[in-house]
Amino acid sequence: MKHNEFKIKKGRFLFRGSPVAILATTLKPMLLPLFIHIIYLFPAFFSLSCSKAEQTVPEEIVTHLEINSKVSSSAGHLDIFIYNLDSLGRLDSYSRQKYTGDIPTSLELGSRSGRKRVIMLVNWQEERLEWSSINCLANIKKIMVDLDTEDDSFPRMSGDATITAGAASGGVVNLQTLSARIRLTSIKCDFSGKAYANLTMKNTRIYLTNVCINSSIVPEDVPGTAFINVGGLAEGDMRSFGRPEMLLRDLPGDIGAEERRPGLDFYCYASDTEASNPGKPQPKMVIEGEIGGIRYYYPILLADYIGSGIRRNTTYNVNLVISRLGGADQDTPLSPGTMQVNVEAVPWDSRGAQNIDF
Repeated sequence: MKHNEFKIKKGRFLFRGSPVAILATTLKPMLLPLFIHIIYLFPAFFSLSCSKAEQTVPEEIVTHLEINSKVSSSAGHLDIFIYNLDSLGRLDSYSRQKYTGDIPTSLELGSRSGRKRVIMLVNWQEERLEWSSINCLANIKKIMVDLDTEDDSFPRMSGDATITAGAASGGVVNLQTLSARIRLTSIKCDFSGKAYANLTMKNTRIYLTNVCINSSIVPEDVPGTAFINVGGLAEGDMRSFGRPEMLLRDLPGDIGAEERRPGLDFYCYASDTEASNPGKPQPKMVIEGEIGGIRYYYPILLADYIGSGIRRNTTYNVNLVISRLGGADQDTPLSPGTMQVNVEAVPWDSRGAQNIDF
């Protein structure tokens, strides 16, 4: 067996019984082995609806699955759902696997025969999974998670694959973070040739506005619907948001002609549209600071520089040179030439190196 590979032996099941009995067991994972516990829910318990029980247990078929992930996560757990690819989309099987070290690179899944859709979640913080929310493919797509329950050290990830159970080709799941990361990589104020060339920016803070704060665990199917800081920084939104440091950071010290590389990270969930609209505004990064004792604002509509909406599993590196005095509010676009902005979109990879000034 390869390193970081889990194997589920054919025909070995920890629990069988009614959905109620199985769910009661899943609510107490601490009673299972510390390293890994596996809970199987078999389609034998369901007839043509998602809730009626049958009396027979079909034979298990084992399928090999490769797992690709560039995001490190030293410990956590995988939730693996296998659904039938038919008009009903019933749950075929479910397992939860704890791991230590890196995310497993492969495993073997048990299910019954046929075409299946595998949905895999990483670091899903919920211990309780309501039966009605996972028993059908259509239902799991409706599960929403909140941004302020994310842990940026162990970000939630998800991925899926379409397989034919037992086929030699197996399947591949590419795990991706649900969230996007927006990083202020570099900033400086170059006022050369201006009457205020000797001034610097002080008392600076950086924040995100028009932030999507919820996401489906299968985000390509159900886009986020909840937004905060719409049109500007809202103190009420920030008080009710569980992790304000994900959206708002201070940048101590002066910002002058010498480039600073703060490497400040901010987080949001994906936005699926390229242009803002009242229901789904596009995220902005706002630089707010005092120049000559007057407060100015520099809003950056990220979509203008990346040609698309914000995507999951992506880091947006923002490099900024401020050339003129900014605007009087957080939302009004600035005149051309006020600042030079470069935004580089790269795949999220927490192992990537970066130079940060402290």
